[in-house]
Amino acid sequence: MNKKEVSEIKKQFAVKHAVVDAISMTYVTEEKDILFSKKEYLHQMPEEEAGQYLDLLKKGLSGKQGKNLYTMNFPTVDGGSKEENIFQQFRKKKFEDDSLIQSVIASYQTSGKYVILAAHGVYDVPGEEGYVYEFMEIALCPVQPSDDKLVCDASRQVICGRVRDMLLAPPTDAFLYPAFNDRCEDLHSVLYYTKKPSVRQDALVKNLIGNPRPLSTDEEMDVFHSSLEESGIGSMEIVGHLYDQIQEMQEAKPDDVEPSCGLNMMEKMLRTCEVPEDRIETFIQIIRNKIGEKGRLRLDGLMDTKHYCIKNNYFDIKTDPELAGDVFVKEIDGQRYLLCPIKDSEVEINGITFHAK
Repeated sequence: MNKKEVSEIKKQFAVKHAVVDAISMTYVTEEKDILFSKKEYLHQMPEEEAGQYLDLLKKGLSGKQGKNLYTMNFPTVDGGSKEENIFQQFRKKKFEDDSLIQSVIASYQTSGKYVILAAHGVYDVPGEEGYVYEFMEIALCPVQPSDDKLVCDASRQVICGRVRDMLLAPPTDAFLYPAFNDRCEDLHSVLYYTKKPSVRQDALVKNLIGNPRPLSTDEEMDVFHSSLEESGIGSMEIVGHLYDQIQEMQEAKPDDVEPSCGLNMMEKMLRTCEVPEDRIETFIQIIRNKIGEKGRLRLDGLMDTKHYCIKNNYFDIKTDPELAGDVFVKEIDGQRYLLCPIKDSEVEINGITFHAK
C-alpha cells in the first residue's frame, strides 16, 4: 500500500462515515490469560466512546512507509497459506473464529497487560462502481495506569491521591487485512504497523504472516553504510557523489512510488563514482551476504538525503544537502583541511554574526 491508499483507509475510521461496524476487545494478562473478551457494534455505542475506539485504531495506520508501515505478503502456497486462511476466517466470521487471537497471544512479547482491539468494516470505494472493500484491523494496545497525582475534593475539603485508572494506550503493533493495494483488496497481503521499529516483534510477525518483517529504513541504512566501510569505500568525494545520485533518483520518482535499489544498481552507482573495481567487487560480496542475491534496499534506506552532517572527535558540521558535492578535504602545507564554500557572506558562531571576507 502506498501513502495515498493508507491515507484513504485511515480517513474511514471516523464515526460520521459509519464504515467500521463492529469491534471486539480481548483483555490479556502478562501470563497470557484472557481476562475477558467481548464484541460490540459501533452504532450501539455512545458517539464519543465509539470515536475513542476509532482514534486508537487509526494509530495503527500511522507513520512512515518503511519505518512504521510495511506491506507484507503471505507465503505463496496453492489454496493460500495457513496464515492467510486464518486472517480470512477472522474477517469472514467477524471475530467468531479465535484462531488469530490465539496466535497473537502465543507470540506477542510484552511484560504487561494489553488489549487486542479488532475492528471490522465495509467501505464503498468511490470511483469504483459497485466495488466494496471489506476489511479488518487488529491493534495491540497496552494497558497502562493513569498518572499518580493529587486531586482537590472540595466536597470533603481535602487534597488526596486519586484512584489510578487503567488506560488503553495507542497500539504498539497492528495489522490491516487485506491490504488495499491499487485501491482493491489484496487477499495475499497485509499492512503491518509497528510503533517502534527498534522493538522488533519478530515472533509475532512470523507467526501471523509467515514471513519475517522487512528491514526498517534505519536498519537498511546500517547495512548499506557498514558495507561501504567494510569494503574500504569511504572518501568524502565518493560519499558526496553517492549522495547526489540518490537524491536525483528520489526526486525523479513519482510521489506514489517507493523506489528500491538492487545489487546491479548499487554496482552501477559505485562505478559512476569511479570506485576501484576491486573495492566494488568486495562491496557487492559483503552486501550480498547481508541481503541476498535478489535483495533490495529502498532509496530512503541508503542515505538520509534531507540532512548532510560531517563530524569527528573535534567538530560536528551540518550543511545544506545541496552542498554535499562541494565539500571536500584538501591538504595545505602538510595539513589536511575540510573545505566548503561560503554561499552567504554572513557567518554565525555561538550566536555572534559577522561577515566573512
